[in-house]
Amino acid sequence: MLARKSIIPEEYVLARIAAENLRKPRIRDQPRKARFIAKSGACNLAHKNIREQGRFLQDIFTTLVDLKWRHTLVIFTMSFLCSWLLFAMMWWLVAFAHGDMDASTENCTGSTKWTPCVTCVRSFTSAFLFSIEVQVTIGFGGRMMTEECPMAITVLILQNIVGLIINAVMLGCIFMKTAQAHRRAETLIFSRHAVIAIRNGRLCFMFRVGDLRKSMIISASVRIQVVRKTTTPEGEIIPIHQQDIPVDNPIESNNIFLVAPLIICHVIDKRSPLYDISASDLVNQDLELIVVLEGVVETTGITTQARTSYIAEEILWGHRFVPIVTEEEGVYAVDYSKFGNTIKVAAPRCSARELDEKPSILIQTLQKSELSHQNSLRKRNSMRRNNSMRRNNSMRRNNSSLIVPKVQFITPEGNQRQERTGQMPSFAKNVVTSVTSAREFVLADISLLRVTWEAREGFLLQCSFHPSPYAACLCEAMVPPPVTAQRRRHVSLTGTRSTVALSRNLHKRIAQLLHETFEEITEADYRDVREQINTLFRI
Repeated sequence: MLARKSIIPEEYVLARIAAENLRKPRIRDQPRKARFIAKSGACNLAHKNIREQGRFLQDIFTTLVDLKWRHTLVIFTMSFLCSWLLFAMMWWLVAFAHGDMDASTENCTGSTKWTPCVTCVRSFTSAFLFSIEVQVTIGFGGRMMTEECPMAITVLILQNIVGLIINAVMLGCIFMKTAQAHRRAETLIFSRHAVIAIRNGRLCFMFRVGDLRKSMIISASVRIQVVRKTTTPEGEIIPIHQQDIPVDNPIESNNIFLVAPLIICHVIDKRSPLYDISASDLVNQDLELIVVLEGVVETTGITTQARTSYIAEEILWGHRFVPIVTEEEGVYAVDYSKFGNTIKVAAPRCSARELDEKPSILIQTLQKSELSHQNSLRKRNSMRRNNSMRRNNSMRRNNSSLIVPKVQFITPEGNQRQERTGQMPSFAKNVVTSVTSAREFVLADISLLRVTWEAREGFLLQCSFHPSPYAACLCEAMVPPPVTAQRRRHVSLTGTRSTVALSRNLHKRIAQLLHETFEEITEADYRDVREQINTLFRI
């Protein structure tokens, strides 16, 4: 069943979908390249056809530590269980050889003339329980050795030695697995995406790294490698070619002081393998940038290593990380909710080589960035003014009485701003009276006219008019009808593309009003009209 009903009968829906699928050209997705290092830091590498498997047993301790937890726990349990069963069999054989299995001679109190090797051992079950008591030194007191059998003394010594060895090896493996260096690396985090942007006049590759713990990483260092498939001039194919790239550091070293999150920067210069890559080329590049963070754990002194990688799809061109470190009440605070957040900034789409050959590209990009920043500031300030004005108007509706209309206008002749209260010019009366009856007025007589009529019930009308390509821009209006009349009021503006219908809704946004007024407006014209409204709408 489709989620939305259609005019096509349901029995023909499947046929229609099948026909559409046949008409659509099928394009196979390009197989995604396997990454060498996963985002979690694990190596994406499978070892096959290893012939000399015995080499792993020569270093049995490392092999046990490298095993998965479920395998380690199984080996831990089986090693103790097998040793208990083995020595239980030996204790049973000692008792059987000495004749302690005869029930007539068995006496746990030892009051008879017959002295067994181990008291109260008359079956394999009792021998197994005695083996556990000996190896783990429980000592319940019911079963004990005597001086009758030298072989039993030998078995006791051997079991104690084997038990100590098993305890040392197994507990050592468990401790090493819990205290492994990569456990500390779980709190060393990297940004999900890397960015390429302009920093200090150079094109740079950047990513962010941070430490979630308060304990520091001593002598922390960062290394970056580029891994990709290359072909030598002789025709040799190298599937995993590794190339180190330098990290921009003022002290000419890869060491960093990782107290707060840092942005690691690599300057794309002539030595960089990214020197000839542009924004369009990056999408088709088969490369992977591996980041390795190494350091010594302050609390344990163990060297730890954290890894991650960035493929071409995870590198954002023309982006920059947002600041996350702020000073609050004498303390630097880090907001990790914005750790990987980026913002789009102006950056040339060309490669670093083209940028070095044509410095004018960078100048033009910076100029566009400055203009864009100024426009965003103007829009932000305009929004703040509008919000402040709405709050003030809300307070006026609740506290003020009826106020006479206030008119601000600029004439083309003098281009002077005048304010008159109570008495309005003749050409402004048409605008005010259009609240009650729709009339047309000519905007060629004025270059700017702004009318505000306030009452206790709310805004009767608030408009800004300007002789632009769109003649009039309605900022915000509400015409509350009388109690007896439940109808909409209309204002007809000469030069607009349609008649604007004013309703009782005061909270319509400017963007919605523009969209309703100018249905065929382009995006550029939309921004122009909105900027005019934000600039002119100042009472």
